[in-house]
Amino acid sequence: MFKVVEDPARLEPMEKQGTVGNAWLGLYHNDLGLAASSFGTVCTPSQKSYADRAADGFPCIGQARAYIEKGRALAQGTEIDRVARRQFYRHRTERPEDVLPSVQQTFFEGLNLLVSGETSRGQELLAAYTSAEGTDPLLAALAKRIGEGWGSDPLVDRIWGSASADAPADATLGDLPNSDATAAYRARITFMEAVAKGDLDAAMGGGRVDTNSADLLEKLSRTEESGETFEVSLFHFDSMFLRSLARLNGLFALKATAGAPELQLLSAEAEVLLGRTPTLPASAPSIEEGLAFVVFSDWLSPADRLADLTNTGMPSSLARLGSGSPGLSIPADQKLSDLDAFIRLSNDLKAQLSTEIRGVRPEGGSMDQGIGLSDRFLGRLLLDGAIDIQRAKDVRLEADAAADMESAGVPARSLLEGALDKNPSPPSQQLRNARISFRNDPTLLMELARANLDTKRPY
Repeated sequence: MFKVVEDPARLEPMEKQGTVGNAWLGLYHNDLGLAASSFGTVCTPSQKSYADRAADGFPCIGQARAYIEKGRALAQGTEIDRVARRQFYRHRTERPEDVLPSVQQTFFEGLNLLVSGETSRGQELLAAYTSAEGTDPLLAALAKRIGEGWGSDPLVDRIWGSASADAPADATLGDLPNSDATAAYRARITFMEAVAKGDLDAAMGGGRVDTNSADLLEKLSRTEESGETFEVSLFHFDSMFLRSLARLNGLFALKATAGAPELQLLSAEAEVLLGRTPTLPASAPSIEEGLAFVVFSDWLSPADRLADLTNTGMPSSLARLGSGSPGLSIPADQKLSDLDAFIRLSNDLKAQLSTEIRGVRPEGGSMDQGIGLSDRFLGRLLLDGAIDIQRAKDVRLEADAAADMESAGVPARSLLEGALDKNPSPPSQQLRNARISFRNDPTLLMELARANLDTKRPY
């Protein structure tokens, strides 16, 4: 965005009157649903060069970006839900005296353990469910199908496993029975099958999929000696539905880019979101020649965006800026030894950027304050500092608390809290309720939610 302050004319394609301008404004505010749908009314997927897209306001780039951000947030949500449910079912299993027994938990816990890497125990529970009394016919059929197909069936492994290739077009889970209790889940399974095959038309052809109802709502009750009946509702849910929703957004993003060579950066991001092996572009454009890839985001450059696409080490912003400010690129252990020094350096660099922005032109100061240019820069440094620590240390909650939860997980969470805008002022109540704003993008909020789960165990 510094380049925009330097030459505001660079932003003219995104400031068009009408649908395109409103769509970019929606993306600026992180109203991703509005942005994706608005861009969709004017995006005509094509092989156009980047330069030839400027006259139309880059709608297909904007649409692909909106879908990718939605997908990334949903992918993060998948992991949060998976781990939280793993903890929940483990609590119920280990504390039977505190809970009411559940027949249906056996299926959902088994599936959760299977996708969490506890293959043997997951298989045991699914097998046990098929022969238990009081089972749901759909779940029993699925338990048998998933158990038999795990590691060998391309459709099963694409929906619930780690297969990177789409399932064959003629793959099927078989003739699954229906039941009233799992009607919502049955519709989701059909949707998940279509996404697993990469079939966008089939995924959308069944109408709107219910995303609110439980896969199975189990009513439990116990009558006390006093004669009073104690009732509990268990809302069971297959976390992989969220992953399928994330991948649906990846398919939409690929449709928007249409395989255009100069949009390969976004196509590669969509492929990563889909769990596929991405075809990476040889290089990323400069900020001047690829502003639409990063404008209204906290990405510092298209090159950073490309570098971080498959990067599992130090985030590119810290590695690159560390050449001039070595305190950014020191190893995670050194960051942790003096976290305040990293935070002070990040704030100093923010102040330097703010000063430079104000010096570019008379309206630089108002632009910096109005659209939070230096604030977003600071947020990026703190976010990447947290990611650097999380990648280098054992901080993620799974079956048990991580070994470095207190020594590294908590400090990483504090950096994410520092990146958060504590008083967001988005343009709609819906965004306000979610604490989404131009600085609080959904992926940052998901990062913070996961860090909270990792360090503040629910059970």
